[in-house]
Amino acid sequence: MCVSVCYQKESGQANPPERVEATIRQLVAMLEEGRGDRVFIAAALARYASYHPLIEPLVRGLAANFNDDQRTFVLTRLHQSLTQSQAETAPGEVQQEDVAPRLVHHWTADYARHVRGLPSAEADDARLPLEVRVDPELGRLAIGLNLVAELRVWLVLRHRFGAPGWTDRQTLYAALETAGVRHSRRHFNRLLQQGAGIFWGLSGDGRVWLRGYIRVVRSITRLGLQNNPDLLHTNYPGVRAVYLRVDGPLKVFKARLYAGWLAYRENPKIARATLCRLFACTRETLWAWEATLGRTITVVPSYTQTAVDPREDDRIVDYLPDHAYAYLTRHNEVRIRWQSSNVYHIRLIRQHSHKGQARKARVAAAKEILSLRPAENRAGNCPERQFAFGRGHWEERQYFASADGLRRFLRWGQARGLAAEDLITPATPRYVFRGVDRNEHALYELALDGWPCTGANERISIRREYVWRRAERRCWLVQMKEDAVTTGKWG
Repeated sequence: MCVSVCYQKESGQANPPERVEATIRQLVAMLEEGRGDRVFIAAALARYASYHPLIEPLVRGLAANFNDDQRTFVLTRLHQSLTQSQAETAPGEVQQEDVAPRLVHHWTADYARHVRGLPSAEADDARLPLEVRVDPELGRLAIGLNLVAELRVWLVLRHRFGAPGWTDRQTLYAALETAGVRHSRRHFNRLLQQGAGIFWGLSGDGRVWLRGYIRVVRSITRLGLQNNPDLLHTNYPGVRAVYLRVDGPLKVFKARLYAGWLAYRENPKIARATLCRLFACTRETLWAWEATLGRTITVVPSYTQTAVDPREDDRIVDYLPDHAYAYLTRHNEVRIRWQSSNVYHIRLIRQHSHKGQARKARVAAAKEILSLRPAENRAGNCPERQFAFGRGHWEERQYFASADGLRRFLRWGQARGLAAEDLITPATPRYVFRGVDRNEHALYELALDGWPCTGANERISIRREYVWRRAERRCWLVQMKEDAVTTGKWG
């Protein structure tokens, strides 16, 4: 049977894009030459039924020779194509030149799922949890200002209705239910009232008008400066976005915002006291979030050690914390170690490939900070862009991945007339990563001269160290006795 599809301008049907026309002709050629399965070719042709009036009778004629399951499969695809608008089904966006075999493979997989009674791939995508783009610093500020519930509604509103910029309350409530964000009607209306003027605007006809990303950043920054200035002491909104799920309870979404911030910071080494200040929460809250995240987060304890002996170099005394202790190496050398900040590793959270409007948002936040905190503008003529992307509010780098990195930093300082004693101080110590020990603890070394000499697994076992400590104590007691006898204080 010879079949053909001809495009006539006088037929009253708009000509499809060239790629669509080439794809349809290729599918028809496959049908004429007997290449491929006719069921899958008919399903692929059904996708383009809205582009030419002859495609629908052609597909229906082919479906008449199929069995019941095959006919149902093909006619369902035909019905979906005819009920959707041409803009929604725009196959002209396909970039490959040879797309017909790929389309046949796509419908082959869908037909196999149809025969086994499984839903189609499109239905699977519809049931996947909704992931939205979130500015991690904006989420951190929302946690500190107790605006997480309103932020989540705004994220869904922006994701679903960003193009028109508005929706009605009933549609928004249904969209939240579909996304897994469930509220009672009373609580939903309360959230709309609380977020009005910050995340959206409300009109008398029941519409909810979406506010843009830049305006929300300005409003959140202004609230942060008024209620908790510590939230904006070092970190500003306007960074690369991450993708986070919005479904589930509010405490779970807070934990995801916490994990998204750590993911954007590229698995940082940071103290819990600093995290508590940044998120305006307690240690118990951080522990609860980490327990909620489960395998998404891994907290690696880290320790710092040094080979500098306080009896030989008293400069090290200013660097040692109160909980520092001595340990014995395999070469019978006594060194000092103490526990330091943890390292946080995040999995299963992806960042957006582009920054989008993050730069504009950061400049907008800097403008609000300079307008409400004139003391930050010390020179009196600091532009917002310079303040937003300058390093005046950054913490100095203290941790280096290798000894070469630390030495390059010291050489950079020497070229500017700064000695190692000026760059490595008790206020700004510099640490070098030495590896992971047998207990899966991250080890860093404090080297005052930039040349580390300790190892990650140089410490002896705890059992042997316990024996050494008992011997040391015995020697200390004997020495104390000898000193007492020498001084005449022994009975």
